Amino acid sequence: MPIDASKGWWRPNGAAEWTTLLTGAGIANPDHSWDCTVGSGNLSDQIGSLTLTATGTLAYAQAATGWTGTGINAADGAAARITAGAGAGPDPDVTSQVWLVMLNLASSPLGTNRAAFGINSTSAANSYRMLFLTSGLIRGAFAGANVDGAATHGAGDYVMVMRYDRAASVAKLYSDLETITNVYSATTLTDNPKGIGSAAYPGGVTFFLVAMWEGANAETLDDAAIATIRSRIETPVSGGATGHYYRTLLRMMGAD
Repeated sequence: MPIDASKGWWRPNGAAEWTTLLTGAGIANPDHSWDCTVGSGNLSDQIGSLTLTATGTLAYAQAATGWTGTGINAADGAAARITAGAGAGPDPDVTSQVWLVMLNLASSPLGTNRAAFGINSTSAANSYRMLFLTSGLIRGAFAGANVDGAATHGAGDYVMVMRYDRAASVAKLYSDLETITNVYSATTLTDNPKGIGSAAYPGGVTFFLVAMWEGANAETLDDAAIATIRSRIETPVSGGATGHYYRTLLRMMGAD
């Protein structure tokens, strides 16, 4: 079942489930999708062929409050990440990309500012990263220029999206609570490890799902499209037995 039995959120597992989730929305499937329920090692791409490589000491099959399914985390401050390195996947110097992550934050604020995911996750400069701050706020850090949000992100579950759109000259970070807009620059990002984790892992963060749109597909995702994706993930059974997602799921199972 793609819907977590306890949380009630959709965790698409492959192209068919993404297609079901986005039916009727006019939104393309992600070019890449990685499920974090694995027991060890790297994350295999369930749609494309881009492997995210594990580096450092990571903990797999980890439970989180309010979830039936499991995810991946690491000790606070550990050099631990799962990323596509330089030369693998889209180069931000030439290609737009949108990253979506589903995560649980066990406690907030953290003891030290920590980067959770992004493009060029190993460096503060020439990168686009999302950070959890000691204040409980989140930060969009783009090429060394920081923009902090205003909403406190306490312990809980979030679907976060990073949008780097070269065609529209947009750099935005979306959470369940707010949108952070960074000053865009087309020539400042370096093609280094991109994905989840960092050189100093944010303790208490468990990742459940990672997806990425690139190139032309990424450039079709405006504010409204991203809001639709997040809403459908978080409210998959809206309308009960007559709801769109519930009936689509039944059709997948041959029961409708």
